[in-house]
Amino acid sequence: MSPRWVGLALSVAMLVGCDRGADPLPPGGTGGNPSTGASPTTGATTSPATTQAAVESLINIDGNLVLFPAARLRIDEADGKTVARLFSDDPKGAALDENYDGNSFYLQIELDEDDAKDLNGVVLTYKAPDSERDETPYGIFLEGRRWVLQPADVRVAFEGAASSLDVRMNGVFLMFDSNDQTAKPKRAQVAAKLSAAVQEKK
Repeated sequence: MSPRWVGLALSVAMLVGCDRGADPLPPGGTGGNPSTGASPTTGATTSPATTQAAVESLINIDGNLVLFPAARLRIDEADGKTVARLFSDDPKGAALDENYDGNSFYLQIELDEDDAKDLNGVVLTYKAPDSERDETPYGIFLEGRRWVLQPADVRVAFEGAASSLDVRMNGVFLMFDSNDQTAKPKRAQVAAKLSAAVQEKK
């Protein structure tokens, strides 16, 4: 059974391997079919790619453009480390509702001290040690938490000024079906260029 391509939530536990200046995405950006938004896998329809980046985000999953809330980024301290938190601006309170069926994403990325001062040009990579599901709050989530995507082999790059950053992401994620804990994960190719408003450090 395949998910309806109508939304996501994404979160990466940790990305490592800084390499300033590299471009993680191939020419042409996220790809997909922006004219119709139709999923070739299921026939479900997503919103057109003409949506303003300031209020919504698009992530390409296996050639299907999936609509998310706007992206936000915040630099925080966690367990004595500096991290960048990239997350979708979900409706207030809705994501905590057990009946919430929207899409969202949440990335937590560990940073070097120098990178935290200026993310422009920073490139980070992550490769999972295995294909087991991580019981963490991080990942990409579709239809609430019905479908969970966690990074397997991913590269993330930051470009832009301190108040607004473009976050480019490209790589393979493992997609788990929360309704079938025994099912093996499927590999999904994910690519995106997210315009993230930078929030003040708490």
